[in-house]
Amino acid sequence: MAKLKTAIAVLRPKMPDAVPLWPAVPALVCGAACQLLCLMIEPKIRPATTDDLRALTECIRAAYAPYHTTILDLPDVTDGLADDIEAGNVWVMDSSDSIVAGLVLSIAPPAAKLANIAVSPNAAGQGLGRQLIAHAQTQARARGCTKMDLTTHSEMHANRRLYEKLGWKFLSANGTSVHMTKDL
Repeated sequence: MAKLKTAIAVLRPKMPDAVPLWPAVPALVCGAACQLLCLMIEPKIRPATTDDLRALTECIRAAYAPYHTTILDLPDVTDGLADDIEAGNVWVMDSSDSIVAGLVLSIAPPAAKLANIAVSPNAAGQGLGRQLIAHAQTQARARGCTKMDLTTHSEMHANRRLYEKLGWKFLSANGTSVHMTKDL
């Protein structure tokens, strides 16, 4: 436990408040203390509540902010978020009591629609998007879906590459919208 306290004491002053410690600590601390730490602060996926609306909206806007300078026709993807939360279509990832990512999924068997995946820039590159997509697939299968669909912007190249790596197939394009599908 002493190693754990030392690692946190060393790392915390050097990292901005918004940066979660969990990606850095396992490299410095080993054994049971590391496992305990990871269980305590590794992001957890849970259903969103109305209390999450403000923080999730901020997370989504931060995730999409880099695109607003290059993609002028990007819609407001937070529109209708409160209704989606009420309908039980939204999940969030918490890390150290802050929302670092979110998922909006509409389920209507035999298909589910992956409406939105957003990861805070401060938590990017940690595989959270992949975890949320895996969670979406699990939720869809459990509710009787045999496929999932999504629509993304044609200029979001990194997102499209990720979807393709995860087994999504190009379905069609309409203007700047790219439609993809995946069999479950």
